[in-house]
Amino acid sequence: RYPYIARLKMIAAASRPKLLPALSALLTIVAAFRMLQQVAHITSCFAAGGGQHASSRASVRGSRVALGPKFLKDLGLEKPDWLPDFGDGGDKGGEIAAQESAADSAGAGIATGAAREGDSLPEITLPNQKGDLVSISSFKGGSFFNAGKPVVLFFFAGSASPSCTKECQAFRDSYAKFKEKGAEVIGVSLDSPTFNAEFKGKEELPFDLLSDEGGSITQKLQIPKDAFGLLNGRQTYVIDQDGKIKKVFNSQFEPEKHVDVSLSAL
Repeated sequence: RYPYIARLKMIAAASRPKLLPALSALLTIVAAFRMLQQVAHITSCFAAGGGQHASSRASVRGSRVALGPKFLKDLGLEKPDWLPDFGDGGDKGGEIAAQESAADSAGAGIATGAAREGDSLPEITLPNQKGDLVSISSFKGGSFFNAGKPVVLFFFAGSASPSCTKECQAFRDSYAKFKEKGAEVIGVSLDSPTFNAEFKGKEELPFDLLSDEGGSITQKLQIPKDAFGLLNGRQTYVIDQDGKIKKVFNSQFEPEKHVDVSLSAL
């Protein structure tokens, strides 16, 4: 009675074997794409907390850290037998290994950037966890009645990530020692003031957390990234009461060591 309906049924039956594999492949591609999005999101959260990525120059060590045995050592892992030791491949490799060894013996990573030891710290004004603007230059002495105070300014990627939380807790636990030396401790992350306020309250941090949301100050100071740019830099500045930088310390995988180095520099 309705020949066109029978015809459509025949076409649909003939096309079904071809459509099912195509539909299956399409669903697989969509699932893989969604998985990659989730991986990228998790990586960005770990690398930059809640903030945006900031471009900066990579240090010599930072550009190699993901392949070197030192990276595995920092993570508490053993070097597999198939991974060669840097320095066994000629003079150039030996020179690089010697540079890394010298940096390790000095107790610090290779700290690079626009602001170096002996320089005056560039003007930095950022909102704290309450949204109030804080200027680092306000701690600098300028008169007989204002001798100023040293400032320990530590930059970390993002609040609530494991290593950054450990670093903040270490500064919190040693905060009384910094106060005894007359110094102020201030943290800077890429997170928003609201997120920093929640993190500060949860961890009971006695110091301000400034928000470099967007990474403009991190980029201005040219704080180097690590692991081929996947991890935002972890760098601490010890500034004296005259606004001069006494110490710059950079170490991605030793967050608690920033406290010891800062106390020794004061």
